Amino acid sequence: MATWLYAEVARGTYKEGAIAALAIVMAGLLPVVLLARNQLGTPPVAPVPDKA
Repeated sequence: MATWLYAEVARGTYKEGAIAALAIVMAGLLPVVLLARNQLGTPPVAPVPDKA
């Protein structure tokens, strides 16, 4: 993904490179959020049971 982004930017096609950049950011966001929650000691959000 990173090499594709580099190739797109090197050619000057920033629109196509933005897709790869966004995918890289989104792929890295989930581990960061999980690690931050783990370090802060915040328990994961549990689903609320239905009152039926």
